Amino acid sequence: MPHLSRRTAIAAAPFAALAAAGLGRVAGAQEAAAPLPPTGNAGVYRTGVGAWDVAVVSDGHFFFDPMHPTLGGNVGAAAFAAAVEAAAMPADGLAHVNALLARKGDRVVLVDAGGGDAFAPTTGRLIANLATLGVEPAAVTDVLLTHAHPDHAGGLMLPGRDRQPAFANATVHVTEAEHAFWRSGPALAQSGVPEEMKAAVVKTANDALDTAGERLAMVTDGAEPVEGFTSVACPGHTPGHCGYLLSDGDATLYFTGDTIFFAPVLTSHPGWHVAFDTDPAEAAATRFREMDRIANERLRIASPHLPFPALAQLREDGAGGFRFLAEPWRFEA
Repeated sequence: MPHLSRRTAIAAAPFAALAAAGLGRVAGAQEAAAPLPPTGNAGVYRTGVGAWDVAVVSDGHFFFDPMHPTLGGNVGAAAFAAAVEAAAMPADGLAHVNALLARKGDRVVLVDAGGGDAFAPTTGRLIANLATLGVEPAAVTDVLLTHAHPDHAGGLMLPGRDRQPAFANATVHVTEAEHAFWRSGPALAQSGVPEEMKAAVVKTANDALDTAGERLAMVTDGAEPVEGFTSVACPGHTPGHCGYLLSDGDATLYFTGDTIFFAPVLTSHPGWHVAFDTDPAEAAATRFREMDRIANERLRIASPHLPFPALAQLREDGAGGFRFLAEPWRFEA
């Protein structure tokens, strides 16, 4: 789970309602033409994986504030700032929150559920963006959680104090290790979550899991909770953190969870720590292992916090890191 900016954290006091905010700039035509109404950029991007109709669906965004030492806390501020400048990353720490939708036959699968109103006032757009694809929440058959941080599991709950399920007909899949971790009431001792927010983070994870009720299903490493989706253990960010490799024939797409984010800075420097990893050393080892696999197997990836539409590949950079290669935008899915 990434660190919220002060401006976001204040507005997103635990379970705060989604802020009503403008979605973009007002575009005006030349001369005396009436201005166009306010609008935003696309929140969905369709692609395919074999016979699966796939879309990256935005739940919104947030800001790392401060970026350092939340990211790269085991290196100096100057080194981190130089890497951010070299990568031309936004100075405001902008980060995205993405989910993956996959449809085939009678299966409508979400990988992660975004943050809903449990994370930030700038998240909670998943259901509205699903509607643009003609997908109603009741139609979702499965939700595969990479882990239960609020920006991934908070969207399982509808806004409001009674925490009703957003996807009432879906089986919610979570790894056994992840489930056991949050049910244990962890202290988050090695985590960079601010002390005043730790209890809310643990409560949100448990509330989200409770929302699933009898629809909660356990996943083991290497299992296929849904045919075509193979779970890949990626511990360190949380003990039960995982990715999901979607395969259909020769086509694949690896949804990495939080193993990969804030690219290209952290792909170039896989050993740099992230404050919200429960075990920073294990998480760094997992990042390098999975990035090496992605580069060598030429895997296509998607990730919850990559810049939208969050599709990319990696290649070794010859300096111990990996080049981040965003996939070209295609206008026909």
